[in-house]
Amino acid sequence: MGLAVAGGLARPLGEVCPVMEEMAGLEWVAGMRERLLTFLRGVWIGVAVVLPGISGGTAALVIGRYAEFLEAIHPSRWRREACLLGGMVLGGFGGVRVASYVLGEHPGILSGLLFGLVGGTVPVIGRHAGPVTWTRLMLAGTGALITLGLGMAQLPVSTAPAGIFLGGAVSVVLSMLPGVSGGAVLVALGQYQLLLLDLNRLYWPTLAVFGAGVLLGLLVLSRAVLRLLTLRPQDTMAFLGGMMVGSLPVLWPGGPALPEAAAMVAGALVTVFARRR
Repeated sequence: MGLAVAGGLARPLGEVCPVMEEMAGLEWVAGMRERLLTFLRGVWIGVAVVLPGISGGTAALVIGRYAEFLEAIHPSRWRREACLLGGMVLGGFGGVRVASYVLGEHPGILSGLLFGLVGGTVPVIGRHAGPVTWTRLMLAGTGALITLGLGMAQLPVSTAPAGIFLGGAVSVVLSMLPGVSGGAVLVALGQYQLLLLDLNRLYWPTLAVFGAGVLLGLLVLSRAVLRLLTLRPQDTMAFLGGMMVGSLPVLWPGGPALPEAAAMVAGALVTVFARRR
């Protein structure tokens, strides 16, 4: 019988192999669990991208995966981040169906849920921003004013090909930033209903023009934000946290009705559990 050295003693290979097989099995299970969790995070981000009121960046911050989100959406990382991207694609198409129903039937409850999700994440982002300084206060205030202004703005409508292309580029760029909803930008541009309809029926001429704009936006911004997170992480988180605070007045469902209040509490609780591995 062959021998194997373990802990300085010779042991029969028959005793060592089962242990090695068990360890390999545990590693496989752990790897599959992590891939599944990554895929589900991608589904969550994909749904958020297509819903007006919340951005993919906000969704990624809620689950503590903002840097991974920015890395995954850059074309150079698509193969490596296949699990996250696959979940985002599935979530995006599923989100179209969800959006068609929820926006028509329960807009107040959706707003309450999104308000709770964003509001529950702000303290976490604040901790990542580090000690309070005048610079970080100014950055947070600037971020809040930007999202508040964009949320209140009335933008000109354009459904021509050039307008659709611009809408794709602008919405995906803004959707990477916490607190700014790419879907809400499309609503303001008057393009959301058109794109929702064309996605449901897979009308490729419109989708191809919009997709080209999205690709341009991906190539332009994701590297820039990642670099800022590397060079000035706390200042960048202060700015991003301010953007999330600025989105809260836009998300406020209005009125103290019980369903909306319950949705806000549920959204805040989700942020606690979603950030756990």
